[in-house]
Amino acid sequence: MARPLHTKGTRGKCLPSVLALLTLLASVSVHIAEGISFDMMFQTKCLFQDIENGQASTVEWRAVSIKSIKQHQEEDNVFSIEDADDIPVNVVITSPVPRSAPLYQGQNEPEGKFNINADHGDAEEDYKICFTVRDAATAKDTKLVVNWRVGALAQDWEVLAKKEHIDHISVELQKYEDLVKEMRQEMLHMKKVDKIALKTREAAHKRVEFFSLMTMVVCIAFTVGQYFFLKRFFKSKKLL
Repeated sequence: MARPLHTKGTRGKCLPSVLALLTLLASVSVHIAEGISFDMMFQTKCLFQDIENGQASTVEWRAVSIKSIKQHQEEDNVFSIEDADDIPVNVVITSPVPRSAPLYQGQNEPEGKFNINADHGDAEEDYKICFTVRDAATAKDTKLVVNWRVGALAQDWEVLAKKEHIDHISVELQKYEDLVKEMRQEMLHMKKVDKIALKTREAAHKRVEFFSLMTMVVCIAFTVGQYFFLKRFFKSKKLL
């Protein structure tokens, strides 16, 4: 009779691995939740995101003044970017579907949030969000803070917990479970891509070998033909 999978010894051995995995996922989720910030520099700046078909995504943004950040840092020494002055920007979000209407268009919005449910069929390009300011001078004074979350990280877990009356620990475990599922799907996808790349490399290697062999045969044939031609030529001139 087979033993149960979750024995006491097995559970004790697996506990450190589970805790390590949860710690890693927590650090990854915190890092992604912080988003990215960068200076615009140009009047229009675009970001791209690869989202699988059927996957949920949430993008949040805010545009602030670089001058106000430096000014507050000089005056207060300790400063949060949340206290910076806002700068209005025009925002356009588009999908990979060719010639489709923008998913979202906003005028003079210093900050915003938009939810995307990916439905692009067989289109292979990325989703795109573009920010545009009034002029080049404004662009040099604009810092963008963008947080683009995909999959499990795009889920509003606090709202879900209140809606389904789930405690905080259960919500965190469910979040990490979804993250693990997404990581597994990503690993399977990378494995599939690696197999395709391996087949492509092998096919290319075979073609290179074939063309190398054909080049060698042609060179040898020309060399032999040139030898007999010159031999006949010199005999006809009675030089040999």
